[in-house]
Amino acid sequence: MTDMALTDTDTVMDTDTVTDRTHGDKPPKFCPPKMLRLTMVVLVAASVGVIGGWGLAVVPRSDAGHTRNSADVGFLQAMTTHHHQAVLMTQLASPQLEPLVGSLAMSIQTNQLIQVGQMQGWLQLWGDPVQPTESSMSWMGEEVADPGHMHGMADQSELDTLGSAVGRDANVLFLQLMLRHHHGGIDMATAAARIAGTDEVRALASTMVVDETREMEYMASLLDGFGATPLPETHHSPRQHSHPN
Repeated sequence: MTDMALTDTDTVMDTDTVTDRTHGDKPPKFCPPKMLRLTMVVLVAASVGVIGGWGLAVVPRSDAGHTRNSADVGFLQAMTTHHHQAVLMTQLASPQLEPLVGSLAMSIQTNQLIQVGQMQGWLQLWGDPVQPTESSMSWMGEEVADPGHMHGMADQSELDTLGSAVGRDANVLFLQLMLRHHHGGIDMATAAARIAGTDEVRALASTMVVDETREMEYMASLLDGFGATPLPETHHSPRQHSHPN
């Protein structure tokens, strides 16, 4: 078994990037990775997905620790849709973002495109559809027929507002929507880290929890620098989930 694919999802944020707000009014310095051209990111994502999927495909299915279940498939399908919206939000807001926020947006876009390629590669090699064929959250024991109602997702009116916002408003709304989006993603990844059947999917979900928690801390500090507060949560936190199989 290989965990090669998971190394590319390592966090791009140093834990020192979040500083004590009592030391000054400026947002903390963020150290972004090299700016990658979007076409290169897509190519890397695709290659990572194939490698990661191949690693799962060769795992013996007699090993109970590596047998995929509906949580593995459902999580990968749902999180692919979830990540696509995060990437869309970075693209809608990017022309208006200040350097610190823009660097964060590029980091989020890069990481999530790589993870999308990885997740789609696993689904394709398993012979499962990339899009869910039933309730997008049934793998968590929840019934959400509309993927737009997954935890933390922005609705169309919020996306439209983000796309037309300028200046400070665009920066604040981007941070608010992405904070809420990450919170929902962490809900989903936390459940998958517990109930997914394969070690690899559980590990990827755990990595998402760590990375997105750090990004949320940084976004909160940036939002505070704009004198703004997070949006109220619109989706409940998941209850203790039982395996839906």
